[in-house]
Amino acid sequence: MKARINYNDGDILIKDSFDDIMLAGSVRTSMVSAVICTSGCMKIGMNGSKYEVSGNNIFILPPNVYLDEVSMDKDFNGLFFALSYVKFEKTIMSGRGLWPLMMYTRTHPVIKMNEQEMKLALDYFSIVREKLASPRDFYYKEIMLHLMETVFYEICVIINRNLDANTLTVIAKQKDLVFKNFLDLLATESIHSRNVSAYAEMLCVSPKYLSHAVQTLSGKPALSWILEYATDAIAHELRYSDRSIKEIANVFEFSSISAFSKFVRMRLGCSPRDYRKKINDN
Repeated sequence: MKARINYNDGDILIKDSFDDIMLAGSVRTSMVSAVICTSGCMKIGMNGSKYEVSGNNIFILPPNVYLDEVSMDKDFNGLFFALSYVKFEKTIMSGRGLWPLMMYTRTHPVIKMNEQEMKLALDYFSIVREKLASPRDFYYKEIMLHLMETVFYEICVIINRNLDANTLTVIAKQKDLVFKNFLDLLATESIHSRNVSAYAEMLCVSPKYLSHAVQTLSGKPALSWILEYATDAIAHELRYSDRSIKEIANVFEFSSISAFSKFVRMRLGCSPRDYRKKINDN
């Protein structure tokens, strides 16, 4: 019988057993993670949407998303691995054009792997298993880190294979950096502005340049990104926080409860009070 994989050094987490993975309430991801399903089925709730991961699927969790449900059937088997946001940013995301690929997975987290990709993934984990069984020499952590970097680069190849040629086009390096920094700002919990000009000022570029860079690299307007992040964060507050509606409106810098209610109705389909009641009733 093969030894279980269970490695955690603070920057890297690798497991092939899900027995102790429990999710209480909502959790915001701090690592870049992936689950490869080898058999059975797993259901995951992410940013309020439900996803199903079955055989030969890979489920990719980008940083700063909300998980609110994880369930597995009795036949589920898989591989789980994660890399800290800091290491991911300094190594893999330093590569040009990879942020748009990773951000694509915010709305397309489940990707079907072909047989060759699945075999390659299992081969990588066979190497990891052998390394874990070996003595922990001087460069042990560095070797594990580079193994995980390789795995995540392979994931980027898989993501790219699933993209339409016109979906994400990466051009000038400066635009790529502006887009990356824009996404970093969106992921900062203390920033709740909902207009492009505020983010452009923080990035020291013009609103027109920011809008053009984001549209070029993601195929989606900067304002759409801003409103999506704001909606996810507001929905999370309404689901899980003890703050009043007025307090949440103030946190997100709405001019009035009326303006906040209008935004929530437009984005979530009902009033803040009704949304909170609906969630509590389920």
